[in-house]
Amino acid sequence: MNRTDNDSHGAGLRAAVVLVISSFIAPSLKAQVLPPKPTGTSTQLQQFEVASVKPAAPGAPGGGAYLLMPGGTFVGRNLPVKRLVMEAYGMSDFQITGGPAWIGSEHYDIDAKADGLATADQLRHLMEVLLADRFKLTIHRSTKQLPIFVLVVGKSGPKIHLSEHPDPGNRRIVSRARINGDFTIAEFVKRLGPLLGRSVIDRTELRGEYDLNLEWAPDSGQGLPVPGVSVPPPTDSNGPSIFTAIQEQLGLRLESQKGPVEILLIDRVEKPSEN
Repeated sequence: MNRTDNDSHGAGLRAAVVLVISSFIAPSLKAQVLPPKPTGTSTQLQQFEVASVKPAAPGAPGGGAYLLMPGGTFVGRNLPVKRLVMEAYGMSDFQITGGPAWIGSEHYDIDAKADGLATADQLRHLMEVLLADRFKLTIHRSTKQLPIFVLVVGKSGPKIHLSEHPDPGNRRIVSRARINGDFTIAEFVKRLGPLLGRSVIDRTELRGEYDLNLEWAPDSGQGLPVPGVSVPPPTDSNGPSIFTAIQEQLGLRLESQKGPVEILLIDRVEKPSEN
């Protein structure tokens, strides 16, 4: 391969959108950098052109990776069905109920291809279709009154600042122990919900994109699992809780209340035939 080919190949890899996702039951994985915020609009893609779904090899390491290349290649390794449902419908673990126990314990490898696949919304749509086709998944949605958190401004005011140079291609870090990068508050609360195991509502009235740097020592059961988020071990077990960190580092506060939470109920799901 000549230099021109190498440059072209490297540019293609740099353009790839990569999400490394922790296992549904894995205790820890390395922290990872989230991809740039998706841009563009969805298209009329109906399904993956080619898709292979096979049981993962026995004893394979917990966890998996979604690899979405510009050409439309999707790879999932050693992923439980429940994690696929979470990703397809944009739900957290606490929002999904029903289904047999094996949807969280049996893992699958997936290879799929769809020309023109380029955004997260397109990927979620095709994953919904794949789950319905191969796993015979049917669901319905409901709303329940459940404990939630409300994010408000602290008594002394916010300690965060608007990003000086907001960049739609910004790289952001989210893990069990850290959130760093440029976020709107709406985006921030979406990250907090899965980590806390509750829905989080924004009532700060803060608008715009903020440069956030939040670090804390997670509880042992905190943050299971989080779509698109890794699970590293805490670096300082004596550090602040996430609640204290939000107050001290951001000047915001989480209040516990009850409110409506969207729930996804699994009505039917079957093990796929290997193909």
